[in-house]
Amino acid sequence: MKKEYLDWLDKSRNKWSHNNDFWDFKYQLSKDKSLLSKLSMSVATATHDFSPARRVIKTNGDITTIWDAKDSLALKYLAENIKAKSNFSKFVVSNKGNGGIPKAIKTVNKLIKTHKYIYRSDVKSFYNSINHKILLEELPKYTKPNEYKLIAKHLDRIEWQDGEYVEIKQGISKSSPLSPLLGCIYLYKLDQAMEKMDIKYLRYADDWIILAKTKHKLRKAVKKCKQILTSLKLKEHPDKTDYRNYQDFSLLLAIDCEHGSNLITSNKNEDFVSKQPFDFLGVEFNHNGAKDIKKETKQNFSIKISRLYECIQAIASRKNTINTAYTKGKNLYDYINLLELEMIKKFIRSVYGFCRYRRNVL
Repeated sequence: MKKEYLDWLDKSRNKWSHNNDFWDFKYQLSKDKSLLSKLSMSVATATHDFSPARRVIKTNGDITTIWDAKDSLALKYLAENIKAKSNFSKFVVSNKGNGGIPKAIKTVNKLIKTHKYIYRSDVKSFYNSINHKILLEELPKYTKPNEYKLIAKHLDRIEWQDGEYVEIKQGISKSSPLSPLLGCIYLYKLDQAMEKMDIKYLRYADDWIILAKTKHKLRKAVKKCKQILTSLKLKEHPDKTDYRNYQDFSLLLAIDCEHGSNLITSNKNEDFVSKQPFDFLGVEFNHNGAKDIKKETKQNFSIKISRLYECIQAIASRKNTINTAYTKGKNLYDYINLLELEMIKKFIRSVYGFCRYRRNVL
């Protein structure tokens, strides 16, 4: 097992609670260097047994699943092994090396000038809707027999919360290192079908967009898309599915500019809604391309920054009340100083990250 997998686990959990099993695993690893090779062997022979995963409710109400450190490492090792020998669509920009969100935004921004018929959608509760039987039928194309057995074990799993254990027969864990790969395998039929059609297609995880030069080509692609989703027992999210026809809008805009008329705003028919901007991957697009970052994205960033600033202010005011003349007071002051520094670093990273994101997508 590569050291980079252990570094990945350390980076993702080194700030977790001291009660998390990661620290015990790290201690055991320092005592027994052969632990990693034993884990690799158990994955290779499909003898690794997964512990029940723990369900945790976040402050925003979302439920996430936490796997044991050893299980997470095994899943990461398994995912990387399968990825190394698989060849997925280059239009799935969420896959490593395919450009991610910046490439998707730039591509849509360029194509929207020539492909005026647009359909964008995503799957409602994608990871929770994945059918185990359908997924297991597709897996042999990508996995060895022992890898298949181990994934089958992982899918038919036990989760627990507050002492209550539940057997999971549908869906996959969103927090598992293996889940993005399984999701990609599950939607590969959609990727293949869209590549064969005379349209432009991009997918990021379970969000996708179809752009076409004619209404007929778009309708044909959307029909095929819906047929595949039905066969996979998936449903589109009604609030995140949009159709846009910017071809007629561009014509009306040209007439308005030439004759000083107001055909766009005076158009009251039902097709007018298709001229409105739409959101894709946190960016708002209109008939000219990327317009601005989505309003909700900016609001979420503003809330996050405000909370961080308030934390820094609270820490700074608390520091001033500590008596450093005593040893305990000085130790507490030093600890709070470090905490303040970490919060300031997080604040700077958040601002820098948002500015870089805005620069890359607009």
